[in-house]
Amino acid sequence: QEAVEILRRNAASIQLVILDVIMPKMDGYRTFEALRKINNTLPIIFCSGYAEGDRITDFRKRGHVGFVPKPFQVAQLIRAIQDTL
Repeated sequence: QEAVEILRRNAASIQLVILDVIMPKMDGYRTFEALRKINNTLPIIFCSGYAEGDRITDFRKRGHVGFVPKPFQVAQLIRAIQDTL
């Protein structure tokens, strides 16, 4: 919820968001939907300790969506950012 409010106030300056799939109150999928309502082309990377699932694969079809498995090395995150952007 906080991320959604931050994006709402600062949409012009935020260029990429990294979301965990499992989060308290509002999971990564619901957060993704809320963020994309504000900026439908915002690049978003999901990270998870679980394998990339069908839901993330479906989100990837919308464009500018990446995935990085946890735990990850910095090089993996950099690659996910490059691929997503």
